Amino acid sequence: MTTYLYKAGDNVMYNSKCCTIFKQVTLSGDTSARYLIREVQSGTVHNNILETELSLCNISVIIDEFWTNFIYTGDNKEASKYIMIIIKNLSSASGLEWGHNNDSTIYSFTASGQTWTKNKI
Repeated sequence: MTTYLYKAGDNVMYNSKCCTIFKQVTLSGDTSARYLIREVQSGTVHNNILETELSLCNISVIIDEFWTNFIYTGDNKEASKYIMIIIKNLSSASGLEWGHNNDSTIYSFTASGQTWTKNKI
């Protein structure tokens, strides 16, 4: 019987890219732990990936990837929508907080004790 380290929804690194585990894969006659995974940024899917090719992906890596592309214009509704895209790609995080400052010149996102800020352009 195959023992798996990761479960569906976990974030892992594969070929230097953050991915999400979609499912554990079993091949007939093979007891190696394998997975179906999807790259967080590109959406590219990889199948039959050996567990030995994966490592944990820290949530800060995922947030950093998204944060680089986040442009804050002062539209707080759009900013919140973007934060929700980030959140849906995190397998686990605690203390989630986000929002703008009093004059909407800075938008912040906090997850698991780390904070990211973006100045209005």
